[in-house]
Amino acid sequence: MKTFKTYFSISIIFTALLCSFAASLPAYAYTMAITWPINRAVMQRNTNNKANIYFAGQFFNDPTSETDPCPAFSFYYKVERLKLSDGSYQMDQIDWTPFYLYNTSAGLFGNTISNLDAGWYDLKVMATSGGVGGAMFAFATIRFGVGDVFIIAGQSNAQSKGFKDGFDKNTYLTSDAYDCVSVHNFNGACQKTIWSYPNMVKLIPQIEPSLFRVGPSGFNSLCWAPLGKEIADNQQVPTAFFNTAIGGTSVLNWEEGAKGLLTQFAGNYGCFHYGTSMADAVGQPYLTLKNALKFYAKIFGIKAVLWHQGEADTQAGTSAANYQSRLQYVINKSRTDFGSQNLTWYVSRASLTNGATSANVISGQNNLINADPNVHPGPQTDGINVRQDGTHIYMSGLTQHATLWRTAIYATPSTLFSAAVAPTSNFIMNSPGYSLQTVAGYSEYRWNDFSAPAASHITTGDGFCYVKDVNGNWYLSPKYLRTGFCGLVPEASPNESSLIGSSEDQYLLKVSPNPSQPGQANITFRINQAGNVRVSILDETGHTIDHIADGRYNAGNFEYRIQKRLRPGTYFCHLQVEMVGITRRFFVAE
Repeated sequence: MKTFKTYFSISIIFTALLCSFAASLPAYAYTMAITWPINRAVMQRNTNNKANIYFAGQFFNDPTSETDPCPAFSFYYKVERLKLSDGSYQMDQIDWTPFYLYNTSAGLFGNTISNLDAGWYDLKVMATSGGVGGAMFAFATIRFGVGDVFIIAGQSNAQSKGFKDGFDKNTYLTSDAYDCVSVHNFNGACQKTIWSYPNMVKLIPQIEPSLFRVGPSGFNSLCWAPLGKEIADNQQVPTAFFNTAIGGTSVLNWEEGAKGLLTQFAGNYGCFHYGTSMADAVGQPYLTLKNALKFYAKIFGIKAVLWHQGEADTQAGTSAANYQSRLQYVINKSRTDFGSQNLTWYVSRASLTNGATSANVISGQNNLINADPNVHPGPQTDGINVRQDGTHIYMSGLTQHATLWRTAIYATPSTLFSAAVAPTSNFIMNSPGYSLQTVAGYSEYRWNDFSAPAASHITTGDGFCYVKDVNGNWYLSPKYLRTGFCGLVPEASPNESSLIGSSEDQYLLKVSPNPSQPGQANITFRINQAGNVRVSILDETGHTIDHIADGRYNAGNFEYRIQKRLRPGTYFCHLQVEMVGITRRFFVAE
């Protein structure tokens, strides 16, 4: 029995997309996971209405049988086209096609689908014995799209309004949003650093900002859900939105932020109303846009930046010349930071606030559009008269806003930037602990916990890697699991020795019933010495949904009944054990 350190956590992962099919299958000793693209990602299409899609993942076996020889399985992928509206099956885009493992012992695979048409898809992979018609031993699926990706910037009519400020009146759709509109549900407003692993979800009308965000800054779906719906209806493509707008900001605030200064807006310096410190507020609100361009726009690609702002400049009395020069500076800086002078912006003509408009602001916006060949006219929104307070568009005005945006965006062509190729990794099979190493040549590497810089691009434990190039752009690798290498027992490296061993011997981890019955499931586990224990429920991306236990426990056996946030038939696939940043996953005993 290995000696445990005094702090560890036990996390339950339930993966609806990964495991829903497995729930109807016998309990085989093999598992597959698709770790790239990110589930519900939308990858930017090119001018030919296509994209090259790299998919990656892993095939592994139950650690209770990890010394078994690797069977001679065949591996296949399939792409199913879905209806944009509800995500239901439409047709087979690509029938079952063989692919191969590039590391057979660790079960790693990576494959490129060339020239995939724009659309909304389910990607499925399987391991079989005897070909497509043979017995299936492992299966996985994720959902993704090829379409248009937008980054939003500006002030409150782009961001929405916040708590206790009429936010419930700023979400409106005549019916539910379409399945094919994705966002990063994350609160990252005014953060200085790059954000967490993108948790992409369907954009839905939601009146509670604490539950649903259009990350990093958007409070709710605003006009972007109906815009995504209109784009699906009229352009037949899915969309993704990343919102960097900050309410109350003037074009001067954006210019000063782009110059790396501390600027005052909405009655405070920087982003104090977002809990940001003085030091971290330097460069805001522009810094949020810059980070989005260097992160989201690289991972997913981008069609354009959508700018809606001007109300604060009506109040400030900004001249046409100042508005034009200040916004031009912001645009130029964004292109330099992104790495291309061809980055397209769509600039709204917007000035209405408290019932008043500004001819100077509108002139500044029009003059900029006429002067810059890569700045195109966005919607003219001063004519939208459904306003909550003389300033903020709400209710049916939001669908008017969406229609104006869709008409403007597709009236003029934009320069399209495809998603970057994800940096791949591999396990070094002849090194102690089978170190995970990603490709060389980047200027910085950070594993899993972005706040802790990695000493090198070699690490132990499961995980994924953030990498930064010499221009300061960040990219994500697929996720990799040191779990049940086929036919191999992972050797312990010095800082991982306490994790090696079977789940039965060390933790007696068990979820029952599995799949769950209506509304509940039980988890039991054992700890062998006193320590700080945290039991959490995570979603398929690793984000915490709920804590079941969190505190110091004596050695012994423990049982918890899980009743929250469970749908009947939820299938628990793996248990995850973490110690000092190192992670192991184990097959859940039924």
